[in-house]
Amino acid sequence: MTPPHAPGAEPVVLMRRMTNPVIVGPQTLALDPTAPLQRFPVEALRGKLTVNLSADLAEGSHLQWTQNGAPIAGATHSGIVIENPSVTDSDVYWAEITTDNHTSRSQSFLLMVHAGLPLQNQSVRGFVQPGKGLTAGFTIGRASGPLRPRRILIRGISSSLAKFGVTEVLSQVKVSFFRRANNCDNLLQFDGDMAAALVTKVGAFALDTEPNEFCAFADLGPGTYSIVLECDQSESGEALIEVYDTLA
Repeated sequence: MTPPHAPGAEPVVLMRRMTNPVIVGPQTLALDPTAPLQRFPVEALRGKLTVNLSADLAEGSHLQWTQNGAPIAGATHSGIVIENPSVTDSDVYWAEITTDNHTSRSQSFLLMVHAGLPLQNQSVRGFVQPGKGLTAGFTIGRASGPLRPRRILIRGISSSLAKFGVTEVLSQVKVSFFRRANNCDNLLQFDGDMAAALVTKVGAFALDTEPNEFCAFADLGPGTYSIVLECDQSESGEALIEVYDTLA
């Protein structure tokens, strides 16, 4: 039996990249042939989506849930639970009901997984001189689900740029951290082992002269932040600010 599809409504398959899980449910479906396709947003991996048919099964009838036409093993009751929805579940599900007189009807719905493609890294490079620093800004948006802080890795680099052919570099950098216009240096954490683990996780290049450069991380909530990199009054040179979302 071919499931009823709304015109132009095909399953949407998105890239597998999800964070901050939120599941929308439970949901109830009505066996209404005039509205055969229903969409439910699911924003991530964790949790479960429960869908129930609103109509009771008649005696002697048989129900089978299918996913893209393939029967789902054991899914023969009026409700279906999709555990830990992922991108591969962005498919069409429908319930096929067969009665004693061999007629059948079905209700379909399209489960859409909104993958949410976070920006993993951004960087700003420029020439720094006394009285003229380098500034980079970033914003952490408010998620629709439970609030989870983002662990952000922040690096201020100059000396290590020499290995990439940059000739004018600073011997040391000074980095300040702001939320809006307020200094938030107190949010920065300088745990060397954790910072090293985060550098490896995000694939950032190693620093040649780490003590003279800046590497820290912070657990941040929604808001707008900025990083200012400055130099000593006696020198000028190229510098790089890097920001990594380590949960992306």
